[in-house]
Amino acid sequence: MLTYSKISIDTQFYIVTYDSQEIALMPQEYQLLVLFLRYPRHVLSYELIVDQIRENLDQPPTHSTVTPHIKQLKQALKKAQIDEEIVEMVDNFGYRLKPLSQAEKSPSVRMMPSFALMQKFLKAKAIEYIVIDQELNVQSISPGGYNYCDDPDTLQVGQPVGKPFPELTGLKRIVTKLIEGKIETFALPAMARNVNSHCAKSINFFLIGDPDNSQNSQETSLVFVFLEDDSEQMIYRQRLVQSANEAFLLLEKREDFDIEDV
Repeated sequence: MLTYSKISIDTQFYIVTYDSQEIALMPQEYQLLVLFLRYPRHVLSYELIVDQIRENLDQPPTHSTVTPHIKQLKQALKKAQIDEEIVEMVDNFGYRLKPLSQAEKSPSVRMMPSFALMQKFLKAKAIEYIVIDQELNVQSISPGGYNYCDDPDTLQVGQPVGKPFPELTGLKRIVTKLIEGKIETFALPAMARNVNSHCAKSINFFLIGDPDNSQNSQETSLVFVFLEDDSEQMIYRQRLVQSANEAFLLLEKREDFDIEDV
């Protein structure tokens, strides 16, 4: 069950409700809404949204095709008497679920774990990290962080992060927004790796800033880049696509056979 404000999605039965009233969405609108609710604090890049709607388009989508589909989702929600804005654009980086006001958020107890405890948790989840500054230079590396880049020798403290991780090149504005607290997180999911046979084949990047630290002029403003191995999920997705394609081909052959037989 995914929830946001008064919206709830039962992903098992594909039911969307607003304030307990069921609303109807087209398949593509449903998929986009699910995507945003799965990553409520992330700015979703155009590439991720394009990948989500690709299978439902007759021709390969581009960045220019994303905006109309977001607009279509907003219109569908408005048609269902949902007046509040759900999705908003973040400059030219992508879209995100609009942050809820403090009154709409569920109350929670804020407890900060120790850094050592956090490291144990990340290790248990097979997640590594690197720390970068506002100039996109590497400031710290977890022991297993070298296993996530094609050329581990280029991953060094004090060196640009774009050498070992080209995906992070050009994200200076995003990093600045994370440090300033204008956005909470930024995600680059399912980034492929092909060169290094010892490297993870697919990686999820999650960028998290520390706006509280940026208020102290004596401290360097930093951003954590968490690295998650997505290889097994990538293989699973590929198998699903392959199975769907095989089923479609079998269906086509069956239809051709039926036509000839008649």
